[in-house]
Amino acid sequence: MSKGTISACAGRVALGAMLALSCAVWLKPQPSLAQQRPLSEGVAAIVNDQPITRLDVRQRVQFLIATSGAQQVTPELVQRATSAALNGLIDERLQLQEASKFKVDASDREIDRILTNQARQNGATLETFFRDLADIGVSAQSYRDKTRAEVVWQRIVSGRFGSRVRVNRDQVKAALDRILANTNKPQFLISEIFLEDENAQSAPQTLEGAKTLVQQLRAGTPFQLVAQQFSFAPSASTGGDMG
Repeated sequence: MSKGTISACAGRVALGAMLALSCAVWLKPQPSLAQQRPLSEGVAAIVNDQPITRLDVRQRVQFLIATSGAQQVTPELVQRATSAALNGLIDERLQLQEASKFKVDASDREIDRILTNQARQNGATLETFFRDLADIGVSAQSYRDKTRAEVVWQRIVSGRFGSRVRVNRDQVKAALDRILANTNKPQFLISEIFLEDENAQSAPQTLEGAKTLVQQLRAGTPFQLVAQQFSFAPSASTGGDMG
């Protein structure tokens, strides 16, 4: 499997984290993808007997494009968003299935409370946000499910591994010594956007998608936002930040 990569050095950007696994992104209306490229209904994928419908994918694509900062919706952007949407939905299904095994859940009421706080921090209301979602063809429940997967997965990771973290005095001293030793040395923040080909035949499309993302970045779209939406690397959850 061939792989394409976009890498870049970026300055430190303060991210207003809404959750440990996602950042606040509020919507700018975009042309309806359904009007540009009709997508037939049906099943797009099955994850352990649970279907992901084409409607699920279409709504996620709409959301990714609306929050990508793209000035123009190109075929390459739609193709990249579709791939990212499907992979994201598969990950969420797996996370929710794992949460079910451990009986970890979050109700719509709890999720709405989290979203209400996020909206308030951005000078909006939950009703306004849900209305903006509807304007681009995304249901409130679809966004709730996305947020629920993030919340329950955070709880599982914290519950299973948080108690195993042990930091002793020697480790703290070593970290402080390392920081002090590097204080006057040049430091670089490395961020990445990693694009993955589905197969060798898709390499040209991946390259075109990469060019589209570069154009967005040069036009002023925040690097961390593009990384969150389209990067396949684990660092996508932190806006591409590699440290």
